[in-house]
Amino acid sequence: MVIATSAARATLITNGNFETGDFTGWTVASSFTQVEPSGTGGITAESGIYYAELGNVGCCGTISQTIADLPGETLQLSYYHISDGGVPNYFEADWNGVTIAGSIISDASDQRPDGWLHFVFDVTGTGSDSLTFLDQNNPADDGLDNVTLTALATPEPGTVAILGAGVLGLVSRRRRK
Repeated sequence: MVIATSAARATLITNGNFETGDFTGWTVASSFTQVEPSGTGGITAESGIYYAELGNVGCCGTISQTIADLPGETLQLSYYHISDGGVPNYFEADWNGVTIAGSIISDASDQRPDGWLHFVFDVTGTGSDSLTFLDQNNPADDGLDNVTLTALATPEPGTVAILGAGVLGLVSRRRRK
């Protein structure tokens, strides 16, 4: 049996891969945070030419975005993070001012030899939401790249009705035997 679902919408994040070469779409409240070409600070972009170099001195600098979505919609947040191991360092992702469980990175060791860490979280839309990344890396830099936020695919209402009718047909057929 084939179940058709809606294709997931394109990302709701503006410039999540920083390929504009700047923070277009983001609000930045941080010192020593900029978009850099791959290779800067010993960090190679996760993909593409640019990444966000985060190195706020003192806690914490932020980059954030306000997202228009649908109330109650389940969204999948995905991003890549890397640290050069300078201590102290701290990073977290917040959804509507609340830290996303599992997003905190504190005093990370040098990840450059192993590469970027990929993080994926489900969040719930309210209609207008804010995504904020907080960062501190006093002696050096962290990197952020390929931030996406997509609605998880859900079956079309017509598909659910057809699927429900099919299941009822199977149940009634089983009862006859």
